[in-house]
Amino acid sequence: MDNYVNNESQGFSSRNKLLLILSFFNFFIIYGSSFVPGYEYFIDEVYYIACANHLAFGYIDHPPLSIFILAFWKSIFGDSLYSIRFLPALAGSFIVFFGGIITRELGGGKFSQVLTSFTLLCTPVFAAAAGIYSMNIFETLLAVLIIYYIIRLMKEHNLKRWFVIGVLMGLGVMNKHTFGLYIMALLIGLLVCGKWRLIFNKWFIFGGLIAFIIFLPNIIWQIVNHYPSLEFYVIISRYKNVYTPPLSFITGQIVTMSPINFFVWFFGIFFLLFSKQMKDYRFMVVIFLLIFIFMLLTGTSRSDRTAFIYPAAFAGGAIFWETFTSKHRTAWIKLVLIFLMVLSFAMTIPIILPYLTYQQTADYIKFIHYNTEFESHNRPLLPQLLADRIGWKEKAVMMNSVYQTLSDSEKKRTILSATNYGQAGMLDLYGKKYGFPKVICGHNSYSLWNREHLDADIVLYLAHKKDTVEVSKRFGNYKMSDQIFTNSYVTPHEDNLVVYICKEPRLPLDTLRDKGRFYY
Repeated sequence: MDNYVNNESQGFSSRNKLLLILSFFNFFIIYGSSFVPGYEYFIDEVYYIACANHLAFGYIDHPPLSIFILAFWKSIFGDSLYSIRFLPALAGSFIVFFGGIITRELGGGKFSQVLTSFTLLCTPVFAAAAGIYSMNIFETLLAVLIIYYIIRLMKEHNLKRWFVIGVLMGLGVMNKHTFGLYIMALLIGLLVCGKWRLIFNKWFIFGGLIAFIIFLPNIIWQIVNHYPSLEFYVIISRYKNVYTPPLSFITGQIVTMSPINFFVWFFGIFFLLFSKQMKDYRFMVVIFLLIFIFMLLTGTSRSDRTAFIYPAAFAGGAIFWETFTSKHRTAWIKLVLIFLMVLSFAMTIPIILPYLTYQQTADYIKFIHYNTEFESHNRPLLPQLLADRIGWKEKAVMMNSVYQTLSDSEKKRTILSATNYGQAGMLDLYGKKYGFPKVICGHNSYSLWNREHLDADIVLYLAHKKDTVEVSKRFGNYKMSDQIFTNSYVTPHEDNLVVYICKEPRLPLDTLRDKGRFYY
């Protein structure tokens, strides 16, 4: 038995040696960036840690799967930066690995398998998503696994695989609501490509039922809480995201996926669409085109939101180049593709992973004329992905210095407040060290927490130094702390922050808390 297991293990390692090497290399690049001094948690990460401390079947701005995973993980390994960054880096490496496996399932040889994995490794959006803890990298992983199992189902004629696919679909929607778009595109793709027998059977119904049961707790949560996620999505589509005209969207796709990788996914689309070799798997390109066109027409979607549809296109493109270079004896094209991918990725790393100092990154941004605008009216010196990893500890220290000026009796009557979920999450996370009282914030899911009566009359409010007028509308007595947090490299809304010591609320704190709710 031991010999059999060892032989199977050796066979797996030997068969997938190059894919495993690329996967480990991907993990090393991504996870290694977490150890660079000067950078801390990304703004969303401190919020997700706060969510994991308030477990529920739903949150204003996302479903609960990634939060459940984080809560389980940190209960064992803690919530340090190095702990929570391990999972997304691992998920990104699985994507690199399974990209090659899918290519093999489609009939690709060694080169196309490696090219698919290497293309995924050198795609900026995947490296960026895997570099922080969020639901985005899990979305792509689940999409890749669904494609893999659909292909296995078709090749084995084993309709029972709908059980596994149903589980993955349910997890996908419990990870991001927009994954429902992927599922719809998948089903349309199978029908359009004549695979209706894969759908009209009892096993598909069972799989769909499993997916529904997995997603049902979030549906109930939405109903009980009056559909807050729907309200959130409407608001951010109108006011938060930068409008993306069609031409800019297409350009953004090329840049986000890397200009060199364009020659893989673009030819992959046509290869999957017209090659007789890909006849049975044409549904994959239908998925790609449906979602691509939908995102194009909405005009409000960031270019990174299509990331989860690209692995299939990369696989098709890799097989195309393998077939083309073999047929026309142009092996040099393989070397050129690999070289240009490495060069392009090396040029991209400084703007997606924190390997350079603040100033070095800012100089590099200026040199390549990179537009750092990620959200409307938000254009920091550094890309927001890096800028929002700076200064959290300093803000916590500033809050603590003000908190310690209060007497013991005043501390018992004090709560903390912040303008957004990142600041609030930071105060909760670092506040464990300083013994901070409860933190109140109206931003997204924070608006659902601490709903009990607020038995306090002093509020330490972390906000911009220009927010004096707004503070005066809420409190009759307030003063600004002497200290100010300023850092030219952070995003504008995180610069020039002070702590307001607020007393004599003009309305009950419960009312001020409820009126301060906002989704953004």
